[in-house]
Amino acid sequence: MMLFVLLFLLFFGVIYLLFIPIIIYINTKENLYYLALKGLFKASLEKHPKEIIQIKFQLFFYHFYYYPFKKARAPIFNKKIGNFNIKSSKLAKNLIKSFKIKKLQLNIDTGDFILNAKLFPLIAILNTTYGDYTINFKGKNYLVFKVQSRPVYIITSFINN
Repeated sequence: MMLFVLLFLLFFGVIYLLFIPIIIYINTKENLYYLALKGLFKASLEKHPKEIIQIKFQLFFYHFYYYPFKKARAPIFNKKIGNFNIKSSKLAKNLIKSFKIKKLQLNIDTGDFILNAKLFPLIAILNTTYGDYTINFKGKNYLVFKVQSRPVYIITSFINN
């Protein structure tokens, strides 16, 4: 009976991990940049006073920091990566298609009033589709971008390749 309960929990744990949302969030307005598996894991880029950036990893209630620009003790990226070919480009295309855009806001000012005025009709057309695009004349620029997928969609993109 105990074995049945453990197998049952293992099965539903694997199903849960297949359908948990993977979120990539970029917000230049509030300086938020993270990759998250909702409720399990989160890796976010943060400013650091001495280092350029730090990456904060959160796993449930445990968190730790990684400093990517500190000098490594031993080189870990010295192996040559294979050539980029047609099959890998199709795989990348399928992988990108597995993600869905949940939020897209773009507010730009090119610094040129005439170019801003010329872009205004294009932005008006883009606003009829998906996203929230604006042009301003105040020098403010920001991007809010949120995409989401699930591991099962990513796995099927590899299988369908």
